[in-house]
Amino acid sequence: LGGVPPGARRERGRRAPGGGGGGGVGGAATLATVETRSVAHPDGTGLAVDVYGRAGARAAVLWVHGFGSRRDGEKVRHVGEALAGAGLALVAPDLQGHGDSEGAFADLTIERSVGDVLLAAGAPEFAGAKRRVLAGSSFGAVVALWATVRRPDVADRVFCAAPAFRFVERHTEAMTPAVLKAWRAGAPLPVKNEWLDVTLSNAILLEAPRYRAEDLAARLGKPAFLVHGIGDEQVPWRESVRFLEACGRDDVELLLL
Repeated sequence: LGGVPPGARRERGRRAPGGGGGGGVGGAATLATVETRSVAHPDGTGLAVDVYGRAGARAAVLWVHGFGSRRDGEKVRHVGEALAGAGLALVAPDLQGHGDSEGAFADLTIERSVGDVLLAAGAPEFAGAKRRVLAGSSFGAVVALWATVRRPDVADRVFCAAPAFRFVERHTEAMTPAVLKAWRAGAPLPVKNEWLDVTLSNAILLEAPRYRAEDLAARLGKPAFLVHGIGDEQVPWRESVRFLEACGRDDVELLLL
């Protein structure tokens, strides 16, 4: 995938936390190793997956990147190296159409992305851990939450950084009626900003009624911890507040920064 050979190992330039005598947390700093693998859906579509740490760890995290991002961003590398240095594990896939994974970016949907997460969750470093956490940022956080709805046994809890609730609805509300009508009819939607210049098919629009934030709040069955910055100009923090209130559960928490 993208020229990355399955099973290839590469060394990162950072050292895992720890400083003085022994290994892991509080021990001697060790260079974290990440293994890049290729895994495939039944239809043959391949995903690139980075794995930090080893199988048999007492806890593992599966990190889901955001819209237009990829598995090896700075924060994912930092978390993966820190966890591996502490004897834990992290699994980070590229969603289809992103990074080194196959598939068309234009056909992105929550449903397809949930399938990607569940495929990556089969990595022994994650599936075999005693405690498993699904984590994600922005669009990826919403995907992680829905993954636990589809398959409750995939993880014990969820961590969400700036979850992009009402992702599609917020964008359609800002569109002109003509643009929305054309997109709904099948015209590709251009998405262009300082990071992206892509198009989206109407697949994510057509599935939106089945993936509403209020339905997610009602169906969520796992503990979740949400973190959102009140200075976030891309993803409104008030949507996280509304989601928390809609959940009405003591084991769903929100930290505003």
